[in-house]
Amino acid sequence: MAINAYRVIVPILTDIRATAVKLIRFIDVDKNCLCILRDVDLTKLPNRYAALSYVWGNAVQVKLGGSNEMSLQVKDSLSKFKLPQTISDAIHLTRLLAIKFLWVDALCICQGQTDFDLRDRQDC
Repeated sequence: MAINAYRVIVPILTDIRATAVKLIRFIDVDKNCLCILRDVDLTKLPNRYAALSYVWGNAVQVKLGGSNEMSLQVKDSLSKFKLPQTISDAIHLTRLLAIKFLWVDALCICQGQTDFDLRDRQDC
């Protein structure tokens, strides 16, 4: 699989300035699903994590919302979706780098406009 470096930005975060968050979600690249960590001291995470920042464009893609959060936490749930190539490449690269967690805004922040989604963005 070729990874287009100009499309994939995966910085490894080692200098974390914020120390605690109420809730943070990651893609667990080994289990191929979303995982949720609560009341996390970011300085004590057992693993490094990668983050993907990219322009979504107009493509239709799976996004996290209150209605699908539980189903996205099931092992291999991401394989049921046609993920954008950028996210698929980032997951693949994160695995190759032996990093367990990947943060992607479309899947790690609720994107909808329901009360749940808006509250979620305030609580993070």
